[in-house]
Amino acid sequence: MTQGRGIVEVTEVTRGGTPVRTARFMSARVLALVEHPAPRPAQPDDANVTPSAPG
Repeated sequence: MTQGRGIVEVTEVTRGGTPVRTARFMSARVLALVEHPAPRPAQPDDANVTPSAPG
């Protein structure tokens, strides 16, 4: 994400870091930027993660 002159630029990237698309928004109109990872099967290089208790 870059910001300047009242504009916020957001770049969507793949898990490997390859840019997919870029969008620009007026910063006065941006409320929040939220990442929603896409569900996918576990990969061999994924770290073992213990899910936290619902809370």
